[in-house]
Amino acid sequence: MMEYPDSAYRGFSASDCICQYDGHPIISDAAFQFDRPRDCDGLSECSINWNDDDESLVDIARRTKKATGEHQFKAGAGLLSKSLLNNLKVKYLPFFDYERRDVDGTNRYHGNLLINEGNPKPPPFLKRRLQGELAQNAEYLTREELDQVETSFCGKCK
Repeated sequence: MMEYPDSAYRGFSASDCICQYDGHPIISDAAFQFDRPRDCDGLSECSINWNDDDESLVDIARRTKKATGEHQFKAGAGLLSKSLLNNLKVKYLPFFDYERRDVDGTNRYHGNLLINEGNPKPPPFLKRRLQGELAQNAEYLTREELDQVETSFCGKCK
């Protein structure tokens, strides 16, 4: 059985991932969009970085879009505890799970939150409910906080 660290990060690329309520930022369910189901197993993915060490957050902070060189996660990131993920696994059995999946050697922290959209097919509201629970329970890190992480890490490199 694979060992997982105590938490994971989800980077937020789009501005609709964060809403303002009464002057405070709130993570929206749009921050946890799942891709179309994989052909091989019917699982839909939502990318995360497992928090193995301090560099996992630095990886989120530094990640850029290849085409433009801009930060990929310009709306910040969310920290998810493994205990939350385990509770959701039990609550949404057999539809929710997570995995570790390296991305072609470019991101050793990469993993996915998974929704089984195969057999049995989940009720239509389930994905939206799960996205809401992830958003409600993630700890928000602003882009400014990610910039501080990146700056402090780069300072150690010099």
